[in-house]
Amino acid sequence: PVMVPVFAEGHGMAPEEMERLVTYPIESAMNGLPGVQQIKSTSAFGMSVVYVYFEDDVDIYFARRLVSERLGGVIGQLPHMDEPPALGPISTGLGQVFIYYLSADPERVDTGGKELDVWLRELNDWVVKFQLQTVPGVTDVLSMGGHVLQYQIHLNPNQLRQYGLTLDAV
Repeated sequence: PVMVPVFAEGHGMAPEEMERLVTYPIESAMNGLPGVQQIKSTSAFGMSVVYVYFEDDVDIYFARRLVSERLGGVIGQLPHMDEPPALGPISTGLGQVFIYYLSADPERVDTGGKELDVWLRELNDWVVKFQLQTVPGVTDVLSMGGHVLQYQIHLNPNQLRQYGLTLDAV
């Protein structure tokens, strides 16, 4: 069958929250799409994956367009997430084949002063992920969990005025 996966990441959300607030609304939005045979999903800590299976004769690009349109209509009903839910890569109906996780003993690893979860996520995103993507047959590597660093800029309106700057200029 033709399969279109939808991935959503909700940092810090329990599996039950992901199911109720993210997975179920996405599944419901996919109901009634023409050519859909089956909808399956998985909700885990901070992760939701919805697989929409279409009949064999449905064009993969048409199926992805249908799912994308429905997904666009439901995004406003979902809780705020760092990244909006997105379609997974075009692949066979086998879906995910390999799941791995990284762990380390904080006493034996030099994290450079970073929290272990942040360090492991960076290790995965900048080293492990790229190495796995060089393996023949791997279409995508999806990172879940850990803590992703954010950079925040706090502006002082008084100092901006003092230098003759506007928010748009920054």
